[in-house]
Amino acid sequence: MQKDIALYVHIPFCVKKCNYCDFLSFSSDDDTKRKYLDALYREGIFWKNKLSGRYRIKTVFVGGGTPTCLSASELERLGDIIKQFDIDDNAEFTIEANPGTLDNEKINAIKKIGVNRVSLGLQSTVDKELKLLGRIHTYEEFLESYHLLRGADFDNINIDLMSDIPKQSFESYRKTLERVVALNPEHISSYSLIIEPGTVFYKMHEDGVLDIADEDTDRQMYSYTKKFLEENGYHRYEISNYCKKDRECKHNLVYWNLDDYIGIGLGASSYFEGARFSNFPEMKKYQDVMCSDKVNELNTFSCDAIVSDKENEKNRMKTSTVGCDFDTEIKSKVESYEKLTEKAKMEEFMFVGLRKCIGVSKTEFKNRFNYSIDEIYGDVIDKFIKNNLLSENDNSDRIYLTDKGIDLSNYILSEFLL
Repeated sequence: MQKDIALYVHIPFCVKKCNYCDFLSFSSDDDTKRKYLDALYREGIFWKNKLSGRYRIKTVFVGGGTPTCLSASELERLGDIIKQFDIDDNAEFTIEANPGTLDNEKINAIKKIGVNRVSLGLQSTVDKELKLLGRIHTYEEFLESYHLLRGADFDNINIDLMSDIPKQSFESYRKTLERVVALNPEHISSYSLIIEPGTVFYKMHEDGVLDIADEDTDRQMYSYTKKFLEENGYHRYEISNYCKKDRECKHNLVYWNLDDYIGIGLGASSYFEGARFSNFPEMKKYQDVMCSDKVNELNTFSCDAIVSDKENEKNRMKTSTVGCDFDTEIKSKVESYEKLTEKAKMEEFMFVGLRKCIGVSKTEFKNRFNYSIDEIYGDVIDKFIKNNLLSENDNSDRIYLTDKGIDLSNYILSEFLL
């Protein structure tokens, strides 16, 4: 019986890097994009062969960067790369998009390749705030993109928002929330600005010229987000994510449930069969590895060619006879590789699981690790329950952060280190 797995595809290109962004992204020319898709195709073939017959893709997430800065024809080629995997007929297929990079031709292309969920980066409905963030679009351009998607019958849209934007007031943030809710998207993600090293904002902060909200205003924005969204039919299912009924992001739940996923593309990370590994983040190194003689020997296809399904199947049969250790194969292709100990898996299960509002299941912990959660974490859990930072559901199977606990989540999660 096939197991479920998720697929993440990284497209590192963008029109212009935002002032707060520390993601692996950059602007590029058409030739670099073409060569990148060649290498991405090769990596896709490698993983298709490894997963074939054992795993089926339940969710796909194309992130970046800005995937929709690719042309319509490049998006269709991206679709060819993804379609070679064994994808479930009912898979959730998300692509990230930025206003200013969408038009009808591109929307038709993403629909053609199977996308059924779009995550739109808005951040704010106030143009001066968008300009401060270094965004390439206005609020009106966002509205145009949103309505184009609705006109193309996309019925599952997420909108990303940000609080603590420089010079942002509570009233300004409230206006953004109200405008977005009036659009009735299925999902809203609301994150507080984090000043990350290596960004424009970090340099401004170091120089003392970045005017961000004080702690009281930050807490006011955070509390109002939860109250206002819940009053308008959005339930919070993760610390920063809200949705209408049954519209949770299934792909992100894979991460928070500590389930298996494969990441392909520049710098992409994976969690697979108890190991964490990440691709090289440098373009030349990534392309050299994916187009190496060793990979060519294993996969037997050209870096610049799209081979037929029939040829791919022959390649799969050839690859299945290669008698090399799988972990060794992976290690030769990635920048970092770690086989997690049981202790590390327990820690990660708690770290990511407690981000969910339903928390973690004691039964699932026992099934995964053959220890009860109380044997490992009983003292920590009891302490936080007594302090009203953790709580249990009615049948005491699930433990989760209280509202007070969410405010102190970084401290609480650190206590689950073994």
